[in-house]
This record gives sequence, C-alpha cells and structure tokens, in this order.
Amino acid sequence: MTRKNWSREETIIAFNVYCKIPFKSSSKTNPTIIKYAKLIGRTPSALNMKVGNFGRLDPDLKKQGIGGLSHGSRLDEQIWYEFNGNWEELAYESESLYNDILEKWFLCSEKYLIEHQKVIDQLVKEDSSLYRIYKQSPFKNTGHYNKNRFEKLSKLINS
Repeated sequence: MTRKNWSREETIIAFNVYCKIPFKSSSKTNPTIIKYAKLIGRTPSALNMKVGNFGRLDPDLKKQGIGGLSHGSRLDEQIWYEFNGNWEELAYESESLYNDILEKWFLCSEKYLIEHQKVIDQLVKEDSSLYRIYKQSPFKNTGHYNKNRFEKLSKLINS
C-alpha cells in the first residue's frame, strides 16, 4: 500500500477533529472520526493516529500524565502552533475546508454521488446548512437532477 503524506488542509481538519472530541474518546470507531475520515478520503485508523499525534503536543494532556503518540510530522507541529489558542481562526479555516470538500462532492459526477449517497445523506442530515449547497448542485440544471433524492434529503433534515 502506498503511503500518502497528509496535506495542510487534511491536517487542519484533523486538528479540528482533535478539538471536537475528548482525547480519551478518540478511536477508529468514534462516529466523528469515521465521518471526517470519509470526508477527507482517509481511513478512520489514519485519522485517529493523526489525532494521537496532536495529543503529544498538548500540554494539558501532559499535565494529566497522558501522552499522545510519540511520532508526528513537522506539519502537525506547524498546525498546532498556528491554531492552538486561535480557536476562531481554526473554526473558520477548518469549516471552510470542510464545506469546500463537500461542495466538490456535490459538484462531481452523478455516479460519484450515487456511490457516496449514504455518506452524503448522513453528513447533510447532521448539518442542515449543507442542504443549501446540495440543493444548488448543477445536476438540477443539467438533466441529471434527481428530484426524489432531494425530497428524500429534505425529509431526512426535517425529521
């Protein structure tokens, strides 16, 4: 299996995940880990390891005698020092990246949408603001628009 280096964007989203869940709850079976791993095209195990890499940099964990993973990248450290304590910037940057990725999903081929429909439905159900992006999909104007899909999506959001 070919190893793929983490991009800055993926690492920012991973740091956002690190901030969203208690360190002790981090695992490859954690729903938040699974959701974001799918979003960035990583395995839940890989994202969980990245979260563990951030744990090694956290002085609050060190005070509690908890250590993260012993290895990490320079990029992890750069992201940590750029955003740790700068929560508004982290929230803005990571949520912008999150929405950019979702927009790419929604603007891609219908085949890809169909293949990833369960993941997309889950993400949109969890965040109703994504419905606007999904509804603005160009498939609405290209003949590939599936009215039933959007009606189903609307029911999921409003249930």
